[in-house]
Amino acid sequence: MLPGPLKCRMVNVRMMIHRRLFLLIPLLLVPGCATAQVGEPPMKVLFIGNSYTSVNDLPSLVEALAAAGGQKIETDQYLPGGYSFEQQAKDEKAIGKIREKKWDVVVLQEQSLFPILNRESMHKHARILHEEISKRGAKTVFYLTWARQDIPQMQDGADPVTSPDYARAMFQLVGLTKATDFEALCKQHKAGLVGGLNGAYFDIANELKATVAPVGVAWKKALASNPSLVLHQPDKNHPNPQGSYLAACVFYATLFDKSPVGLPGELRKGNQVLVQITPDEAATLQKIAWQTVQETKQHHGAKAGR
Repeated sequence: MLPGPLKCRMVNVRMMIHRRLFLLIPLLLVPGCATAQVGEPPMKVLFIGNSYTSVNDLPSLVEALAAAGGQKIETDQYLPGGYSFEQQAKDEKAIGKIREKKWDVVVLQEQSLFPILNRESMHKHARILHEEISKRGAKTVFYLTWARQDIPQMQDGADPVTSPDYARAMFQLVGLTKATDFEALCKQHKAGLVGGLNGAYFDIANELKATVAPVGVAWKKALASNPSLVLHQPDKNHPNPQGSYLAACVFYATLFDKSPVGLPGELRKGNQVLVQITPDEAATLQKIAWQTVQETKQHHGAKAGR
């Protein structure tokens, strides 16, 4: 049996512990508060790509959405204009970025035409970049991009035999317009033309057991649901603010496995307004992003995050 004074001290210690726990429990029941109390380090995400990622500062949009949703994330980027996977894989600065920190996720975004017109190169250099990422203990997330505004067949692909106008439009984008070359070009690039952007990204992601952020799929769904919606800039290529906002919602859902529904339509970086869209428009894009990511998980199964 403990001596009287020591026994009293033990009772007092227990009472103090119980009192502190009693005060802490209400805080843990507040959404987002438990994460702050635990002190979990932020998810570290590196974006490797080009102007499709840098326009409207997509990494900062993802950070702002994460903060609004009570999630912790830190991003960095290496986004030279027009860069392909091949250029990134051969660029010492890109490889140095991958090796620079212990990333949780590295996002890879290919040049917009290569998945269709240089599929073999895309996959070859995706494997090289993925191997480098895996060595660092990080996860690869492929950023599946969108079709040009005037060539919607890019997203799902089409057989050049039954859709020759689509094939000609693709070849014209890279200056291959000679009629005598058409049949040979169709044969050479058939896999890319038929698979489209979706096929190119999902095929390599499945091979490498990586995750896809299905931005282009969400774009197609959003445009189909509202024909008056515009997600492209006037160049019919790069994203306008709504397009980048939808992309950010897809990344939020992909990285955190949480719905972006209910997050704000105005996103800031300090005092700078990055994107400002109406609450109704934001809600619509958020729902489409969440639905698209959930459907992609059901069909492909890979998961990002930690």
